Amino acid sequence: MRGFAHPGQFEQGRQPVVELTVNGSRVATQPLERVGLFVIEADLPDAEDYAVEIAATPTWTIPEDDRVFSVNLSMIRLVAPE
Repeated sequence: MRGFAHPGQFEQGRQPVVELTVNGSRVATQPLERVGLFVIEADLPDAEDYAVEIAATPTWTIPEDDRVFSVNLSMIRLVAPE
């Protein structure tokens, strides 16, 4: 998975973290160290289907908008082992 961490996530004084859960099992917990691009890779067991859940904290808002933001995801892909 590839994404972008916005400066708003770092303004609350908490360590931003992204967690990946696949088919009910947590496969990665990645603290984000800086604003900008991040990449998370995880080995997954073989399965017919993959249910992927992504959680990112903390969330943040801006006064002019009622949406709640976290990380921006630009790519999620499964790659067969070599």
